[in-house]
Amino acid sequence: MDIENLNKTQIILLTLLVSFVTSIATGIVTVTLLDQAPAPVTRTINRVVERTVETVVPSETKIIETVREVQVGETESDLIVKAVDKNNPAVGRVETADGSPLNTGFFVNPSGLFVTTSGGIKAEGSYNILLANTEGEINSLEAYVAELDSESGFAILRLVKPEGESNSPLSIFTDLVSDDGLPYIVVPEASSVSLGEKLLVLGNRPGSGSVLATGHVIAVVAGGESTSPSIQTDVAKQSGINGGPAVNLSGKLQGIYLDSYDGETQVVIPVSVLYPSLAPHLSLGDSLLDDNLAGVGELLDGVDTQEDLP
Repeated sequence: MDIENLNKTQIILLTLLVSFVTSIATGIVTVTLLDQAPAPVTRTINRVVERTVETVVPSETKIIETVREVQVGETESDLIVKAVDKNNPAVGRVETADGSPLNTGFFVNPSGLFVTTSGGIKAEGSYNILLANTEGEINSLEAYVAELDSESGFAILRLVKPEGESNSPLSIFTDLVSDDGLPYIVVPEASSVSLGEKLLVLGNRPGSGSVLATGHVIAVVAGGESTSPSIQTDVAKQSGINGGPAVNLSGKLQGIYLDSYDGETQVVIPVSVLYPSLAPHLSLGDSLLDDNLAGVGELLDGVDTQEDLP
């Protein structure tokens, strides 16, 4: 057969046959030579073969954990607890001289000035303010009416000045009274109030002690010639909160809560209405601070108003 007469297919098959025969021959010759070769040559060849064979080993998977510390702000519950702890020690309740309960109220300076609602209060009446110490013991302090504003709905009481050291009202509050006097809530001249703002009303209920009611500002009434400014709220009426301080989540006083209205809408007397009447009474030199109250008088010597306190 003439090779020049082969077609392409035949040439390819012939090439494969030659390659196959050559491979077999090469393998036979190699094995024969290795069998006849000296031992050192065989070891060298084996080392070369071992080094050229790659062993694929899966790499160790590394998991890197990134811990991200996220600062979480105070929750609403945290803010409520802080606001209550800040203001609740100053909250007490008023009763008549014969022991009939009236309203809740709160001290507004360290020497015994007390604010409550005007409901049931008479200008010439004598009243007792009940305040719990840190042990939960209720103590009664005699007070008189310093100012009564029935139109706006609030009354200002002042503790009766003691005649001597033995009957000082402050002496029964040794665990509450420091050099700063009685616990009290700061009354600002004015306060910004927003619709929807959270309100906390602190109260004091006969038989059960401190109570808390929460709600929101639902309207801010500017007032007019015949009406006073007011804050409308959805804080529901309940026993023990009438006359209590209404504070925001920051613990700042917004006003005095009144539950004398029917329906779901109640009213808070804003601090802007309270402060003008209260300011003249905030002097600290004419109440409980006398020579019998060592330490307190020295600290407050020369202080004229609540704003001057540290």
